[in-house]
Amino acid sequence: MSRGYKRGQSTLEYVLLVTAVIGVLIALVMNKDSAFQKGVNSTMTSGIDKMVDFSKNRFKTESTGTTTGTTTGTTTGTTTGTTTGTTTGKPM
Repeated sequence: MSRGYKRGQSTLEYVLLVTAVIGVLIALVMNKDSAFQKGVNSTMTSGIDKMVDFSKNRFKTESTGTTTGTTTGTTTGTTTGTTTGTTTGKPM
């Protein structure tokens, strides 16, 4: 056999294998009730929940002081006013 034939056969087999794997992955993702899809969803939800909890805890501040002011607005959504006071915070 010639060397070119073997190389072509290996390339064709590789392409067929990759196509089959991609087809299986698409079939698993498209089925909403599959164990694969449920696993992906639970992993994503868990990761997102952890990021939200971290950001809530990281940027939680303690406010002390007083704030006074007046605010006037219209139904169009414009707001004008002044605020005076002090607020201090520190990450927990």
